[in-house]
Amino acid sequence: MTTNPGFGNFAVNAGNKDAVVALGHLNTAFNLGGSGNIVATGNGAQPATLSMAFSVLGTKNTVSAGPGPLVIAGALGGPARSSRKPVRVSRSNR
Repeated sequence: MTTNPGFGNFAVNAGNKDAVVALGHLNTAFNLGGSGNIVATGNGAQPATLSMAFSVLGTKNTVSAGPGPLVIAGALGGPARSSRKPVRVSRSNR
């Protein structure tokens, strides 16, 4: 399943039996390879903004980024991992 409701979202699934969802504005969610992954930016209650979630060559991983802005969460390989504490990217003008 791949969905991308909102504005300017990009959701891609290149795997098997995965759920890839991008909710909100200007988000990216993708799964490359693997099986049984859940990859999402935002959720129904809190859509994300300018965020990214990804899973690459993993199996049964759950990756969630959001609500943002500028939240990145991912999983690289491996079975049954969960990424619920996203890495927040911020800039400061010094």
